[in-house]
Amino acid sequence: MDHDEALDWTHKVVDLRDRRTFRRQASDAERLRLSDQFGEAECRALVTTYAITPLAPGRYRVSGSVTATLELVCGVTLDPIEQGIEEGFEVEFRSDARRLGGLELDFDALGDDDPEPIEQGLIRVGRLIGEIVASAIDPFPRADDAELERTEVGEGEETANPFAVLSQLKSERKPN
Repeated sequence: MDHDEALDWTHKVVDLRDRRTFRRQASDAERLRLSDQFGEAECRALVTTYAITPLAPGRYRVSGSVTATLELVCGVTLDPIEQGIEEGFEVEFRSDARRLGGLELDFDALGDDDPEPIEQGLIRVGRLIGEIVASAIDPFPRADDAELERTEVGEGEETANPFAVLSQLKSERKPN
């Protein structure tokens, strides 16, 4: 399932003759579908405001911001924690852009982002918003007060050498 299926927010380019501004808020069903896609992150709220500006025939700029609240699980305490996301974005959509199944033939890390495709006359803003939120999820969530317990080897204690067992086996196999 793509992020645009969770957020079926599309705009027909034939309806976008002038700059238009939109505000969308994810419904309960949309947040549930996003949560399923995000895995361990539960989407509690998602709101976006954006403008679509025609640049030239077949070219549109989508710019705005997205705010989301997610519930994650702390990697240390396993307690639920909240992550707030506030991201701005500016993306160009073009009718001559193609999706190559995630495969980039020419990659320029310092260059501009590749344009998003206009597919079947639609600008798929939902997919864009889903990808922005997914990429902002903390991969290692940790509560502010979570601490890992560190243990130190006391004086006179030896650490286990993983090769000691192999050395012992080798000496036991030597023929006398």
